Amino acid sequence: RERQGRVSAVGGKPLHFKGIKFHKIIPGKVIQGGDITHESGKGGCSIYNQDGDGSFPCENFKLKHDRPGLISMAHQNNEDGRNSSQFFFTSQKSPKFDGKFVVFGRVIAGMDKLSKLESIGSQSGKPLFECVVSDCGELESEAMRFRKRKFGDADDRLPAGWTKKESRSKPGLFYYLHEDGANQFERPTSTGRDPLAHLADVAKRRRVDAEKNQAQALPERAVQKGE
Repeated sequence: RERQGRVSAVGGKPLHFKGIKFHKIIPGKVIQGGDITHESGKGGCSIYNQDGDGSFPCENFKLKHDRPGLISMAHQNNEDGRNSSQFFFTSQKSPKFDGKFVVFGRVIAGMDKLSKLESIGSQSGKPLFECVVSDCGELESEAMRFRKRKFGDADDRLPAGWTKKESRSKPGLFYYLHEDGANQFERPTSTGRDPLAHLADVAKRRRVDAEKNQAQALPERAVQKGE
């Protein structure tokens, strides 16, 4: 995840992975990168300890290294229990990493790319070719996109007369209240139309079309005796 504008107090470099090399690739074991200060495996800096040595302790070891494609924290300078910005992908089930490295993610798409990356590794760990992170950032989840469509961004102004309220009985649940006393959960628009109403219209049209096609379809001919 890229942290725009943040700079390492340790190395003076921006805190993001763009342009960073995968410095250690061992086929059948690990694919490691994330050293944003040295790019050799000897450095790294975390956003959680910018003013210190750039490292932070392990949180927990609840998740196991039980499959390929998991993403786990790598220790800073091989110091047990200290993490920075380095991470690695597992190439296979690796129970020996359990209780030592913290799993924090997994590959949800592109395992074939991970296999290609693994193919340029060596038993010494030094990649046969240079491989870098060409770009980075934070992906927006489908749930977040749906929430934005339904409620809009917090900075967007509401139509005149509307205010956003939080439920007293259910903290964290928000609704919209109009000055005339009307309330609704969907974010109001200047036209007063539900911003997701068009989705319902599309679904309704598809259902009507399907029923019409079914009604117009010729009935299947019954199989006659002897056929």
